[in-house]
Amino acid sequence: MQYKKLLPLMLFALVLVGGMHTSSRRVLAGPVTTAIIDFGKPGDVQSFTGTGVGSGSLIADGAGAALVVTGKVAEVQPFVMLPPVTHPVTVLNDTSSQGGTPGLGINTSPASIREAVPVVPPTDPPTKVNVSVTRFDFQDGNVSDIREFDVNFTNGTSVPFALSQVLVTTNSNNAVLKSVPIDVVGNVSNLKFDQTGAAAIVPSGVGTGSFSIPGELSLQLTSVKALIFELIGQNIALPKLNSQINLTGTYQLTGPKNDAKIELVGNPLVVPYIISTHSLLNLVFGEELVPLTVQGTIDVLTTMNLDFSYQLSASHIVVPEPGSIVLLAIGLLVCAAVSRVPRFPSD
Repeated sequence: MQYKKLLPLMLFALVLVGGMHTSSRRVLAGPVTTAIIDFGKPGDVQSFTGTGVGSGSLIADGAGAALVVTGKVAEVQPFVMLPPVTHPVTVLNDTSSQGGTPGLGINTSPASIREAVPVVPPTDPPTKVNVSVTRFDFQDGNVSDIREFDVNFTNGTSVPFALSQVLVTTNSNNAVLKSVPIDVVGNVSNLKFDQTGAAAIVPSGVGTGSFSIPGELSLQLTSVKALIFELIGQNIALPKLNSQINLTGTYQLTGPKNDAKIELVGNPLVVPYIISTHSLLNLVFGEELVPLTVQGTIDVLTTMNLDFSYQLSASHIVVPEPGSIVLLAIGLLVCAAVSRVPRFPSD
């Protein structure tokens, strides 16, 4: 019968239409290939641009003692810090003699966070190498999953910051101590993202799509000090600041399947950080002829909003064949198999 002759073509059409339908909905069904992605290799472009804008208050309260000379009489007299003890502050982008302007600027080249793993095959003595832990799954020419996306956005760069200078008045009879300048300075470093949940990947075309990755963005403020008279410092300990966020953006795969390149462009994001610290002041400086002691507390409560965008890229990635080609191959195999079925003459 004639329909038997058309059976191979009908099967091929069904397979091909099914593949086209799957492709239009961007439903991934082909083989999965996993690649370790290392952002920050030579030749790949990485960028992070951010600004930190913040304001808050600094509370300085305490007392001390200083040498006071009256005529030919010199004696050490006590003094106290006078109200108001609460002073407004803003975040500045420079610590040199308070010459900065409001707003902190960060421009760095991010890199994947690497872990030390043993060399395979093992060596004697055992050695380790630092490798990225970030893994991308590729399916049908698209990204299907992102795992262990751990990135250091500052990548070893420390950005200096300062709080605007505060002038504290006292009741000292020493003219120099009538108005005491206090500065808080430090560095922003180790801005790291650590993936904590499953990524959401939405393909929009062949090799393109969007992503959303939940995780923790941590920020470390290091070498933080309270300076008296811009000279004598008191260290201030600050815990690591954490914020739960979703990194979102778009991805694009380009190049041949055996040497592809992936680019991630992050959507702009604003992350608030609360800087809160309570520090004890216990300063003793000056020589015996000009002694000065200060005891008290410094409390800082400031909110800093970090507004940033980023771009990451990695090259030399192996990507699997698109699923439509796999379906085409299946269709051809079905046609070949059916064509070999013995045909019997019809009655």
